[in-house]
Amino acid sequence: MRFAYLLAWLVGFISCDLVCGKEVTTQKILVETSLKTYLTPVSLRCTFPGSPRHGRIVRHQNGFPDNSTIEFGCDHGYMLLGPKSMRCVGGAWARGVPYCVRDVARDKPAFLKPADPKRTESPVQVAGLALDGNDETCSFTHSTWHPRLWSVALLEEMTVSTLKIVFGTSLKEAQLEVRVGNSHPPALNQICWSDTKDFETKVPHYIKCNEPSTRGRYVSIHLRSVERTPLSLCTVEVHSESGVAPEDACPNLTGEKGDVNNTVVELFHGKCIEFHTAERRVPLNEARNICEDRGGRLVGRGLKRHGLHFLAWRAAKLFGQDPFWLDASSNQGVWTWDDSQDPSMELAREEESVDSRCFAAGPTRTFEPANCAQGLRVVCQFEPLSCGTAPLPKALRDWALFDKLKVGQSLSDIRCEDGFFSSPDDRLVCQKNGTLSGSLRCKPFPCGPPPFVEGSSVHMRPPDSVKYTCISGRLLKGNTLIHCNASSSLWAPAPQCERVLDFLARNVDSVQCAVKERLTNGLEKYRSFPRGTRFGIVAGLLALVLITTVGIVKCSYRQKAGNKI
Repeated sequence: MRFAYLLAWLVGFISCDLVCGKEVTTQKILVETSLKTYLTPVSLRCTFPGSPRHGRIVRHQNGFPDNSTIEFGCDHGYMLLGPKSMRCVGGAWARGVPYCVRDVARDKPAFLKPADPKRTESPVQVAGLALDGNDETCSFTHSTWHPRLWSVALLEEMTVSTLKIVFGTSLKEAQLEVRVGNSHPPALNQICWSDTKDFETKVPHYIKCNEPSTRGRYVSIHLRSVERTPLSLCTVEVHSESGVAPEDACPNLTGEKGDVNNTVVELFHGKCIEFHTAERRVPLNEARNICEDRGGRLVGRGLKRHGLHFLAWRAAKLFGQDPFWLDASSNQGVWTWDDSQDPSMELAREEESVDSRCFAAGPTRTFEPANCAQGLRVVCQFEPLSCGTAPLPKALRDWALFDKLKVGQSLSDIRCEDGFFSSPDDRLVCQKNGTLSGSLRCKPFPCGPPPFVEGSSVHMRPPDSVKYTCISGRLLKGNTLIHCNASSSLWAPAPQCERVLDFLARNVDSVQCAVKERLTNGLEKYRSFPRGTRFGIVAGLLALVLITTVGIVKCSYRQKAGNKI
């Protein structure tokens, strides 16, 4: 018991109520018995830089300290466009976040004009050499002074961000023009980029569309040159950030499972299309069973004209001249999908035949009745399961916890770093077709980050106020709530969090303390101890850091003459 009295005598500590001139217990503001009382100096750091859609940070130092480096990576099915790494310099990132894109033109139908009369291949075959991924095979137009054109059909409308072009011949003072849109001929489409300059051969040239929202089904390259030279393209990549790769939308179909089943999976108009490439031809009912056993259905439902063209083009690449089944049926010669939708405006009435009550698609975009018992190729369709990795905004807190969004999921009510806030109306939703809608943003306060107050915790109150709270062992001096002046973009004066030791040294002459003890009969009483000197007060505060249980201490003070506290 005497040891407890001695420890209590060492604990000369006062509360905020005691500072205000009252005799109360110190239980209310008892200093935390840990080293949290001692502050670590604040070091310069960067905020979370944000991350691209379909990408994430794969290497970083915790807290993004100054002079640290981070690295980005893209999910499977996408490629990184831009610098892989970024460095934090002086509390700011030295460059912007890269992109994760898909090449949406690979192996798509292409054409050019004027064609080179010396080439025996068709213009479509020659134009396709720019899309085979090989820099050594190049497409050529005829050598002429007239405008030269190369174009690719993406088959569905997409957002185009950049193009990568490798030329087969050098061009001097050439006027190059890139157009994107839905018109054919492409000369009527919107200009994505235009410039007059020299272009070297066998060197990648990256062209960024001036308008980030440029969309269309056709991308074309137009050349006007003072020299009589062909437009020769060895590689053309059309990069898009919109949409989602089959690896994301249909993870149950791609990868090892797809390889085992000899399938190729594509994504078109929000549907996962699975082509069964094995040399297998089955009747219609068996084809339907194959698709349903894998969780899908026979292809056709919900597809319109462009969807049918896509199917015919892709099937011709994979199946050659073999036709494949479509999930349509005939009613008095009118063909409809099984969900009673009109399959296409191209399909007209056919003469009803007992042997031709099923519908098939051929390699030349022909759609015709077929005998249901004959063996044809199988193509299935599935609903997407995921929208992939969502883009994350700059200054997001807890960014590492976010994963890929599944269909029907949404992100909202995000937490931002100090100095930033999010709107409660911001929301990012994964739609049933695998696309994202909405946006997320961490907006900076109009006056910037709030003033730094040593020994305080900050509570942001968007959009224009901040509340300060002192940590244990410090006393607040000034207004706890400050506001941002929108007209001057300046914060009101911030409060201070003064150390209790400093306060005592300035204002208190001596302290009288007592400790509570429990009597044998269950009653409680306080036993007083001699007044402590200033040295005793300091010793008592230091003892609190080492002692976890002291009991409840009750103190009174005698203030210095002339000091008002």
